Amino acid sequence: GFAAGIIYGTPVLKGFQLNVGGFEPIALYGNGALTRTKYLRPEAELTYEARFRETGKIILFANGVYQTAYKGGSCEPPAAPAPLGCQDTAAGVGYGGRFELGPVRLGAAGHYGRGLGTNYALESTDASSDPSGNLRLVDGYFVQGQFVLGRADLAAGWGINRIHLTNYDLNNPTDSSGIKLSVLKYQMGINASVVYHVRPYLHLDVDYFRAQAKWFLGESQVVHVANAGMTFNW
Repeated sequence: GFAAGIIYGTPVLKGFQLNVGGFEPIALYGNGALTRTKYLRPEAELTYEARFRETGKIILFANGVYQTAYKGGSCEPPAAPAPLGCQDTAAGVGYGGRFELGPVRLGAAGHYGRGLGTNYALESTDASSDPSGNLRLVDGYFVQGQFVLGRADLAAGWGINRIHLTNYDLNNPTDSSGIKLSVLKYQMGINASVVYHVRPYLHLDVDYFRAQAKWFLGESQVVHVANAGMTFNW
């Protein structure tokens, strides 16, 4: 996240390494309803790396985050259907790995938790929490592959980030003015690229990305992006 903190990384032991950290907590969870924090936010990641044969490599990782935020001032007991309580906790896990052997590279990752955001970790947006401030459940999956064919690198990937409705969303489908609320359902992306290495210092690239966002009331938006360019190292 975007916060001051301190991290300790253990020595690598048979390919394993553990990184643990404490970070300045983030307030304003839940549409600005949770403005108080108490403690440093703990985060941790365990990684494993191993090599085999001459070109083989395996990398695995698992990480996690946990933070509780509170309402400011006095907090009355909730009365409306599925309201925000006096506090809520953002927590989640991430996991994944990478496999390499000769010309083949394959990576996959996933995440699961509450209040994780859509663009970066612990982001406070309308997609992260319902109108009452309850944090929404989020999960996502991503896979990326690459094949080295001589001087050319062929790559393609797919990923999705999904938002799940809260009990408040289900019990209160409209806002105070009677307008139906449409919540972001998922963001999905597909990519493909070709990189040609003319020389060790000169690289040509053509790539394509398709981004799609869909909402629970059926709205959808699709963006197509194509790029071509050159990289020169000196």
